[in-house]
Amino acid sequence: MNEIEKVEKKLVQIVKLIAQIEKLVARANKELNALKKQSNKASQTSENTYSEEQLKKEYEELYNSFINGGIENITEFVKAKKKEYLKAFCKANDLPLNVKKASKEMVKKEIINWFMQRRAIQKKVI
Repeated sequence: MNEIEKVEKKLVQIVKLIAQIEKLVARANKELNALKKQSNKASQTSENTYSEEQLKKEYEELYNSFINGGIENITEFVKAKKKEYLKAFCKANDLPLNVKKASKEMVKKEIINWFMQRRAIQKKVI
């Protein structure tokens, strides 16, 4: 074999390796896309994993602690919870707040406002 044939043979091997790499990259991209879809589905369903009954019960407990002690419990509650939980909490308790766009501070203020309105309404009724 002369030098040119050796180089041609090496080039053929390199082309084959490049083709194999392209196949592996394509497969890796498919797997990555599948994982992204699964991750998105998991994050969408994570907000549904909270029991609406439990969220409403926690709302009532939080309201009672607000009546008895003030806003400190609300502050602690909001700081301790994740945004997904707060979103489910607001949705279950019909609090019209877009938690995705709102900061935790805004969520806290909105909950306090709702509790203050509820307390004022209850005082008028009683």
